[in-house]
Amino acid sequence: RVESADENTKAEFEGLLERIDSDSFSDRQQAYRELTDHIAKYSALLNESDDWRKLSPDAISRLEKLRDRYRQRFEDVDSLITKAAWTDDPNYLVELLDKVPAKRAAAITERLKSVTGQNFGIDETRWRRWLIEQNRSAE
Repeated sequence: RVESADENTKAEFEGLLERIDSDSFSDRQQAYRELTDHIAKYSALLNESDDWRKLSPDAISRLEKLRDRYRQRFEDVDSLITKAAWTDDPNYLVELLDKVPAKRAAAITERLKSVTGQNFGIDETRWRRWLIEQNRSAE
C-alpha cells in the first residue's frame, strides 16, 4: 500500500487540482502531464480524493483516467506476483521485511508463518538464519 502524502505534497496536489480545472487549456494540459509524470508521488491523494464535485466534468474525467491507469498498474504487478508465486517463497518474503515499514511487516511475517510453519515475528535476522539452515539441509 502507498503511504499517505506529506503536507508539502498535499499542497502541490491541491495546486495541480486547481490548474487541471483552469480556464486555460495549456494550464490543464500541464497539470495533467505533471500528475501523470509524478503519479507515484500523488497516487495516495488521487486514490483518497473522491470529492471532485466542485471540479468541471473535464477535470473529473482526467483525474478518473489517471486513477484508473494507476490502479491498472497495481493490478498488473499483483498478477505478476501471484503468477510467480512470490508470496509462497520464503526467500522473497524475508527480503521484503527490510524493505517495508515496521507496521507493514506484520502482514509479511503472518505469510511467512503460514508458508513455513515457523514464527520468528519481525526478526529478520532469525528468518535469514533459518533460511540459511534450510538451504544447507536441502543441498
